[in-house]
Amino acid sequence: MKTFLFCIGGSGARALKSLSMLLATGIEVKTDEIIPILIDLDEQNGDFRRASRILTSYKNISNILDFKSGYFSTKINTLEDDLELQFADSNKTFGDYLSVQRLSQLNRDFLTSLFDASETSSPKAELNLKMDLGFQGNPNIGSIVFHDLKNSEAYKAFEGQVTQGDKIVIVSSIFGGTGSSGFPQLVRIIKESNNIPVNSAEISAIIIQPYFQVKEDKNSSINSDLFNSKTKAALGYYIQNLQADVNRFYLLADRPGNPIDNIKGGNRQENKAHFIELLAATGIIHAVNKGKEGNSKFYEFGIKDLRDPERNLQAVDFKDFHDNSRWERLLKFSYFAKFYLHGLAERTKETFFIQLNLKKQLIENPFFTELFNFLKEYWIWLEEMSQSQRSFDPFNLNIDAPFSLYLKGSEYKGLDKKSGVMGFGAKDFFSGEFLNQLNEMENDGSLNIPQKFVRAASRVFDKMYSDYIVSLPHR
Repeated sequence: MKTFLFCIGGSGARALKSLSMLLATGIEVKTDEIIPILIDLDEQNGDFRRASRILTSYKNISNILDFKSGYFSTKINTLEDDLELQFADSNKTFGDYLSVQRLSQLNRDFLTSLFDASETSSPKAELNLKMDLGFQGNPNIGSIVFHDLKNSEAYKAFEGQVTQGDKIVIVSSIFGGTGSSGFPQLVRIIKESNNIPVNSAEISAIIIQPYFQVKEDKNSSINSDLFNSKTKAALGYYIQNLQADVNRFYLLADRPGNPIDNIKGGNRQENKAHFIELLAATGIIHAVNKGKEGNSKFYEFGIKDLRDPERNLQAVDFKDFHDNSRWERLLKFSYFAKFYLHGLAERTKETFFIQLNLKKQLIENPFFTELFNFLKEYWIWLEEMSQSQRSFDPFNLNIDAPFSLYLKGSEYKGLDKKSGVMGFGAKDFFSGEFLNQLNEMENDGSLNIPQKFVRAASRVFDKMYSDYIVSLPHR
C-alpha cells in the first residue's frame, strides 16, 4: 500500500519538512512508501526549496541504509523524480491565463466586474496579478487556475501510479490563497476521475487554520485581518460540499503571536519551523496508520490545559501531552543528532571508531557528509520550534558541553559526565554498548559501514532510554 501525500502551498511544504524529521527518527508508519507531491505556483518559494532539500537528503540517506536500520526506515519516492506538480504557467498574469484579450468586449466587461483590473503594482490587482509568487492570498483566483490541475502531465503520472488500496493525504492551510483553493479542487478532481483506484482511494485532509499573522503592508494583498473570515468561509464550504468525499479531517490551529514579516513569496519566504507544522506531520502519520472507517471523522489535536498560572502558556514540552509516548523516537533521535554533530569527532580513540574506520569514512564517504547535513537541518528545526511564540521546547538545546542534551521536567539531566548518571564518555555504557552492537553484526556481510554505524547507534540510544529514562516526563 502506497500513500500519496499532496502538500499544497507554503504551509504544506513546512509540514512536509516536519514529516521528514519525524520519519528520520524511525517512527512507525504503516505504508510501503510515501510519495510526496508539492503543489505551489511559486517555484522559487523558500519553504518549498528548503523542504525539497531536506527530503532529497532523507532519500539519499535512507537509500544507502536500505531500511535496515532503526532510523530513516520509511521509504520515500517521488513522481517521475520530481517533487513538484506543475499545472499552470506561473509567468503569466491571471488575465493572460484567462485570455482576456481574446474575449469579446462584453465578456471582458463581465470579468472586470468580478475581478479587479488594477495595475500589477497594486495590492488589489487580480486580473493583472502575476502568478509567479502564487495566488498571494486570493483563493478566488486559485480556485479557477486549479481547474487545469487534472490536465497536467504530473497529475496524469499520479493517476497512473495509484493502485487499489492506496491512500491519499492532503495537507494545506485554508487562510491564504493556494491552500484554500487547491484543496477542494484537488478533492473534486480525484473523485471525478475515471480511474477506479483513484476515485475510490481513502482521502485524509490535514486542515491548517490560522496559526500566525503577518505585519501590515499596504503594498501587499496578504492581510492577517482577513485570515479568520477566510477560514470560516472555507470551513463552511468544506462541510457542505466535501464531507462525503473526505474520510478524515484533521483540524489544527493556534493563537497567533507577534506578526512575522509580510512576504508575498519567492526565495525570501522561508518561515521558521512552528509547533503546528510538527502536529500536522503527526496528523499525516495518524491518517496513514488508521484502518478503514465509515463516515467522515473529525480530529483535533489537544494538549493539556495550559491555563495553569504556574505554567508558561507559550512553552510546550512533553508534560503537556495526553499521550507523550509518541515522542519517544524524537527524544532518542535528538540524542543521536547531538552525539553525531558534537560528540563523534571526540571519539577517535574509541574501539568502535577504529573498528569502523570512521577517521577515513567521515572524510571520504559521502553518506556521512549527507548525514551531517541532514542532522544539522534537524537541529535547526528543533531550535526554531523552541524559539517560536508557542514554542515546542522539551530540551535545553543551549548546553555548551558537547555531550549534553538536557531533558526538561525530568530527573534525568543529560548525557554528560557531570550529570552523575552516565555519559557519552562512560566506558561502562556508551562505548561498551556501541562495541557490543557492532560485534553482534560482525559476521553479517550484508551490512555496509553506514548501516552498521546507524543500526548500532539506534540500538544504543534505545537501550539508553530503557535503562536510564524509562518514560518521558508527565504531570
